[in-house]
Amino acid sequence: MTPEKRLDQIEPELAEVIQKVDRLIESNGKIIDLVIDTKAELNLTKETLVQVVDTVVRLDSTVSRIDSDVAVLKVASDRTARAIANLTVTTKQQFEWVDTRFNEVSTRFDGVDARFDGVDARFDGVDARFNGVDTRFDGVDARFNEVDTHFGEVNARFDEVNTRFGQFEANQNEMRQEIAELKMGQALILQILREKLP
Repeated sequence: MTPEKRLDQIEPELAEVIQKVDRLIESNGKIIDLVIDTKAELNLTKETLVQVVDTVVRLDSTVSRIDSDVAVLKVASDRTARAIANLTVTTKQQFEWVDTRFNEVSTRFDGVDARFDGVDARFDGVDARFNGVDTRFDGVDARFNEVDTHFGEVNARFDEVNTRFGQFEANQNEMRQEIAELKMGQALILQILREKLP
């Protein structure tokens, strides 16, 4: 098989490998978009957590004010006591709401962790596919090395042919010289014979 035909067979394989690498790059871009979306959701969750913390701080301040009011109004009437009891119930409900929001935030964080685990798994898959591409490139390099070896053998054969042509030309020159010497000898013999014959 000629080197041109061998290169024609290698070029489609290289084109296929390049196409697969392009698809891997496109898939990697989609994964990066997914990571960016996940980070946006995480930022939103952090903002929600900050709002919850602010609410807790406000509730702590409210409880402190209530405690102060209770200390001042110890001797107040039953109506004041009922108002304080109602206020305590309301505060308890608010704390329960805060607990519920904290549970929701924890659940959202668990979901974010799960999505990051999925992203890690996707990156592991991309690494494995790049390893496959590296293996294919190693095969292509081996094929090119094989082509280079064959070219070396062809060059050696050409050198051998050139050497043989040189030997053939040298032999031809020797033969021409011997033929010329024979012709000169024949002419000399004919001349001697003519001189001796009557």
